[in-house]
Amino acid sequence: MNKLLLIFLVFSISLWSCSDDEEQKDTENTENQIIEDVQDENNNSEAQENQTPENEQEPQLDADYKAFLSQFESVKLPYELNPQQDDVSGKISLEKQIKYLAKAEDLGKADLEEMAEYTDYFFVSNPVQTAKYSAIVYARFEMGSTYYFLCTYDNDGELISNIDFAAYELIGAGPQAGQEYNTKGKIDTDYKVTVKYDEETTNYQIKENGEIDKL
Repeated sequence: MNKLLLIFLVFSISLWSCSDDEEQKDTENTENQIIEDVQDENNNSEAQENQTPENEQEPQLDADYKAFLSQFESVKLPYELNPQQDDVSGKISLEKQIKYLAKAEDLGKADLEEMAEYTDYFFVSNPVQTAKYSAIVYARFEMGSTYYFLCTYDNDGELISNIDFAAYELIGAGPQAGQEYNTKGKIDTDYKVTVKYDEETTNYQIKENGEIDKL
């Protein structure tokens, strides 16, 4: 009888010991799994934070073009330019005119050098900046009138598209001498461009590649 009781006790202790070991292993496995899950979650969070949408990525710009672009005031969309209310400031040097504006103006180096005596160009704004292109507005002042142009450039500073965007015109001679004309330009958040003349409105769309198409 005593032998049976002793065997039963030894068996019970062994069973309890095995059960305790299994519980400890289960606990350790659960704790390890929790740690791994937390680490995975942290890694995923860091990866998501480091991911930037394409239209917000920092573009890799040509160094000289980046310096030129930095002279334009960065503005948010929707952006509207009314020449009766907006003044120009910051002249664009002849060197930069030749390098970045000649194609938009459809002029050569000699033309710009000759016009320098009576025509000035000004930095205005940088309303759009994407990973693929930049959009800028510059102004040309001559004979009492100011004309504003919207241009898009690739990351190397090569012109993609350009349009007349706004204007303040003062007629200096002829039957209409002294009369003023005003053209307003606007860029919406969907990159739709509206140019309002006195009697008509023209609409454009800046495409993903920077081309400006008339609608």
